Amino acid sequence: MSKIWSKIVSIWPWLLIAIILLWPITILTEKYNGFISSGKNHLVTDKSANVNKVEPKNVLIFGGDIMLSRTVNAQMEKYQSYTWPLQKIAPLFQEADIAIANLESPFLFTKDYQVPTGSFAFKANPKSVAALSLAGFDVLSLANNHILNQGVKGLSDTIKILNDASIKYIGTRDHNLVIKESQGIKFAFLSYTYNDSTSIANMSDDSVKTDIAAAKKQADIVIVLMHAGTEYSRKPNNQQIDFAHLAINSGADLVVGSHPHWPQTIETYQGKTIIYSLGNLVFDQMWSKDTSVGLLAKVYFNGKEQTNIEYIPINIKDFGQAELMPDGAQKDELLSAIGLK
Repeated sequence: MSKIWSKIVSIWPWLLIAIILLWPITILTEKYNGFISSGKNHLVTDKSANVNKVEPKNVLIFGGDIMLSRTVNAQMEKYQSYTWPLQKIAPLFQEADIAIANLESPFLFTKDYQVPTGSFAFKANPKSVAALSLAGFDVLSLANNHILNQGVKGLSDTIKILNDASIKYIGTRDHNLVIKESQGIKFAFLSYTYNDSTSIANMSDDSVKTDIAAAKKQADIVIVLMHAGTEYSRKPNNQQIDFAHLAINSGADLVVGSHPHWPQTIETYQGKTIIYSLGNLVFDQMWSKDTSVGLLAKVYFNGKEQTNIEYIPINIKDFGQAELMPDGAQKDELLSAIGLK
């Protein structure tokens, strides 16, 4: 017994040192592994831990003017395909969470869709809505200077055809707000043009501020489409600038324009983006290089925050078929012309 006791006495200082050194490590290990000892080990959740919230991500793609009449219609009939104008570019729109553009030509229920070159009285065959459906457009603006080319009947026929195709529209006086929810984020769309029609939403209306304020109460992001400007011009005119600034000042998060038939310069105003014109998407204006190209805007959102915009140049070939512009001098020249390179 005395031998055992003497051994304990001899190693006791070392046991004491070991306990002093290992005890803090044991406590820390138990704390950060979420365990405590009380006869049995059990998991303890630290509710105060900072958990990183993953924001939902959305991609919106905007295109310019779509005109499905005149020579575009003739080409669709020639190729016996009413999806022909957007066949080559449809996959890009299909990949977006929300796809948006401006419908420049009214549909009409009639038998004659021949519109001669040089005429501006557009009328599109209802069958050509197949091109819009193929691309997967979610929202189309009707606020433009050609949507009433076939009068009130053309407008009502267009609305019916879009409704039947499950494509939302904006830009009429009595229907100028669409809210699309994607990944838990609500996007509101409004659209205006410069004409004085009692049927179409007008840029000079005092209701613009009220419309945006009402949209902001229902949505996380408010986007305004604008159809205005000087045709065949690279820079916005005062009407475009004043209206776009008014929209941003009233609470819009993004303004996207059409009508000039050329892509125009882009502005950052009050931290928000204004794309003054995307140019043409589907058109038969093959008489100049600037009217036979266009721009797509691929806008990225992380939650409620716009994080990036990718500008994608396109070519319009064969009097109405859109396709991606390949890398090279032409692409560099277009991006440089609008101040992006």
